[in-house]
Amino acid sequence: MDTNDHITINVLFFAKSRELSGRSNATLCVKSKIKSGELLELLCSTYNLQSIRNNLLIALNQEYQSDMTLLLALKENDEIAVIPPISGG
Repeated sequence: MDTNDHITINVLFFAKSRELSGRSNATLCVKSKIKSGELLELLCSTYNLQSIRNNLLIALNQEYQSDMTLLLALKENDEIAVIPPISGG
């Protein structure tokens, strides 16, 4: 498989990321093999999330991705959730 193959993923936005992006979900064409940090940067630049970039987490198919150097092997229609920190009292 060529590492430059592109696939379409489903992106879900929550809380502040939903507010800034102006949407609750989107589809995005990305490389099938991409580092977590590169994917986060792409999401931030594509959907106007730079102002909260340092506070965001992403989840791949409901699993948090905390290691931003991890190489992801994405598949067609994988789900990426963009999650700002949750606060409350």
